[in-house]
Amino acid sequence: MSNNILKNDLKIMLIEPNANSAEVEKALLEHIRDVGHVLVQKNPLGALNLLRLSNSFSMIIAEINMPKINGFDFIKNLEKNDLLGIPVILMSADESLKDRAIEIGAFGFLQKPIYFADLKAMVEQAASMIL
Repeated sequence: MSNNILKNDLKIMLIEPNANSAEVEKALLEHIRDVGHVLVQKNPLGALNLLRLSNSFSMIIAEINMPKINGFDFIKNLEKNDLLGIPVILMSADESLKDRAIEIGAFGFLQKPIYFADLKAMVEQAASMIL
């Protein structure tokens, strides 16, 4: 991935199986100045396939509790496929999962419900790592 990402050019993959949560989270992300595009994926396996085909995303934000594979296994799959160069932010309502998320290789952790200030700070911090 190029390090010449311009402002308003962050491309984020949001993996959220809950349609209502995905709608709210996408809307919050779209209010962050440097976010240019948010792609919502409900299925983590579909997200992995898409990433294998075209790894053009600036970062990934994923729910930990997903059907088929959880957020921890998702990160392990990214690592197996040499795709872990992208910052991955995991989120969950269960704050006790934060330490495990970081240990497994997540860039960061957001506790649900997501607050805009927390989301914005985490996205900006991850973006600073890739810009």
